[in-house]
Amino acid sequence: MTSAVLDHGICTEGAPLAGRQATGASGGPTLDELISGVWEGLSARVFVACPVCARPLRAASPAAVRCGGCGSTLS
Repeated sequence: MTSAVLDHGICTEGAPLAGRQATGASGGPTLDELISGVWEGLSARVFVACPVCARPLRAASPAAVRCGGCGSTLS
């Protein structure tokens, strides 16, 4: 499994991933499910929403994506 780092100072509640079971302590997806879903979507070359603000993620490099809305980087 590829490790992922969410590089952002403040994390706000974003939109849950469609089709995922709510299993986290708060009733939403776990962080692992959320980040894994992002990478799965990117691998499938489908639209992927930022887990922080729900805006579209864009490739920043072959191994990283950046949100155009909040500036979060996933690598």
